[in-house]
Amino acid sequence: MKQLSVATNENAPYMSGVKRYISDKTQAIDGIDGQLLRTLSQCFNFTYRLVDCNRQWGNRLPNNTWDGL
Repeated sequence: MKQLSVATNENAPYMSGVKRYISDKTQAIDGIDGQLLRTLSQCFNFTYRLVDCNRQWGNRLPNNTWDGL
């Protein structure tokens, strides 16, 4: 089974429960995007790993790398 890494932020009502899910995989992620991710993983037989971006949407750093989404 393939695993998809998903970078995300808490952004209700679209995605919520991210930190709770990362610390305890038995907890469900909520919101429209969370429901979509669960449905897709069931239909296409893959697992997923959430990566919390700590509310960073993307900034260019001094060393020319990026953080966030």
